[in-house]
Amino acid sequence: YFRPSELGFIVNDLVVASFPDIFDVEFTARMENDLDRIEANEAEALAVLNRFYASFEKKLEEAVEGMTSVKGVGLPTGLSCPKCGKELRIKMGKNGHFLACSGYPDCQYSRDYIRTEKGKIEPVEPAEDEPTDETCEKCGRPMILKHGKYGSFLACSGYPDCKNTRSAGGSDPNRQTDVACPVDGCTGQIVEKRSKRGKVFYACDRFPECDYALWDKPVPRPCPKCGAAFLVEKTTKKEGTFLKCIAKGCSYKETP
Repeated sequence: YFRPSELGFIVNDLVVASFPDIFDVEFTARMENDLDRIEANEAEALAVLNRFYASFEKKLEEAVEGMTSVKGVGLPTGLSCPKCGKELRIKMGKNGHFLACSGYPDCQYSRDYIRTEKGKIEPVEPAEDEPTDETCEKCGRPMILKHGKYGSFLACSGYPDCKNTRSAGGSDPNRQTDVACPVDGCTGQIVEKRSKRGKVFYACDRFPECDYALWDKPVPRPCPKCGAAFLVEKTTKKEGTFLKCIAKGCSYKETP
């Protein structure tokens, strides 16, 4: 079944609050009657439209000035802050939507949240950091397992003196692809990384000395047409998943 996205819930709440008459069942019934009257030549379409827009235009102007800002004031939730008792509101930050206390900056309580199938908002308590047997390769201190927005990762317990982090999959800082960096003179390897927004990409592990990067997953197979060191894996709605060569002037493509 269809389920609204979080943005859908927020837009719906904003629109219903700003245009309550438009989303009233009586308005819909009146509009259907007016359309029937127009069809039967009992009313002029332009007159019906003008009557509707006269009041709607005022609502639009009021919404421009007074519609709640999700980034600023935030949307009401009916939930109370567990720290100070003030209302929690939905706000928007660089990493998406979150709950924040309306008493900010005096109270800095904030949490991620989920919605149940019936739209009820429930705060999500952050997972606690966990000790590990891993050691930081930069300073020798123990690494701890942290849980972020884009999954678990290892971070040095010496933060903020040491800001080293790496994937939780093993001792390597990043997931290897077994593909050598194609830049002339570079001895690095291509590894899987994640952007600040959580999108996977592939880059040389000698960054910042080498800034080679690509979005498509490299596959350690030489191109049988031009001899390039590797192919890349691509997926499109039209063609599905396939391998292709990205060397300039080469059009090799195959379905794995």
